[in-house]
Amino acid sequence: MTAALGRFLLVAVVLAAACTFACAKEEAAKQQSGSTLPGTVQERKAQVQWLDFDDGLARARSTRKPIVVNFYTDWCVYCKKLDRETLQDPEVARALESGFIAIRLNAENGKGRLSYRGKSFSHAEFSRYFGVTSFPSIGFLNDKGEPITMVPGFVPAPQFSAFLNYIRRECYLKNVSLKDFVAKGDCS
Repeated sequence: MTAALGRFLLVAVVLAAACTFACAKEEAAKQQSGSTLPGTVQERKAQVQWLDFDDGLARARSTRKPIVVNFYTDWCVYCKKLDRETLQDPEVARALESGFIAIRLNAENGKGRLSYRGKSFSHAEFSRYFGVTSFPSIGFLNDKGEPITMVPGFVPAPQFSAFLNYIRRECYLKNVSLKDFVAKGDCS
């Protein structure tokens, strides 16, 4: 196993575990208090400029910003929940707009092809190439289009913001775990 693949898998496992723990903790707190997250869906109207893959990859290279790929399907209930509750959250939307290139990729879109590393892929082929096995899944890539990690499933806005900060600050290159980053607020 190459060092890059090993690092990719380690970051993926750490992110998935952190999300699972944080989601369960948040859900338990909501149930105990009987409340929901601050703000309503109507109050959270924020827009992210989503690009197709080829345009997004080109823009990432020219702006030197990392990439967030939202792998989704039209029938996926949790994809819609992610769009509504997480990706439209004002803090998440601001972070995506200012520090990332945002790409949406419908894994079941049968029209057109995309290019990656000199190969042509349908959306379904590309999703499989990246190891997407459930929806939604969020892929993080560096500004050159190299994979950093994949986060499967729905992620609430606070945890998604932590992922964005972790990736933007390149803490994964410094061998700092997401858990340590969240505890310290920094990766130094």
